[in-house]
Amino acid sequence: MKKLLFMFLLIVSCTSSAQDTFVRHYTSFIVEKANVKQPEKKITLTVVFNPNNENKIVFRYGDGRSRTFYQVTDVETGKTTGGYEYQLIRVIDSEDASEATLQLFDKDGVLRIIVSNGDSIEFNS
Repeated sequence: MKKLLFMFLLIVSCTSSAQDTFVRHYTSFIVEKANVKQPEKKITLTVVFNPNNENKIVFRYGDGRSRTFYQVTDVETGKTTGGYEYQLIRVIDSEDASEATLQLFDKDGVLRIIVSNGDSIEFNS
């Protein structure tokens, strides 16, 4: 009985930690590999955070493709040395089960995906 109660409370706490749904639109991105930034490229991308109050992020590309990332940590907040506030979460990619970190900046809505080796993709509106 204690195990059932514990599992129920765990599920409820994970479900209640989901945030409200919100959407960001992006028109360009920059890839950084081995600390070298590539030229900016155009993109049509809509990112849906917490659709249906679920702990996931859905990328919807202009060509109809979509990609889902599942949130595996609570949201952490922080501030860069330059004073820019951001939110940070760890996610798992539904396509290949790889882990990454998503960093969303509060002021300008810039979204950065950081992979384990430090390479990143930064989306701008």
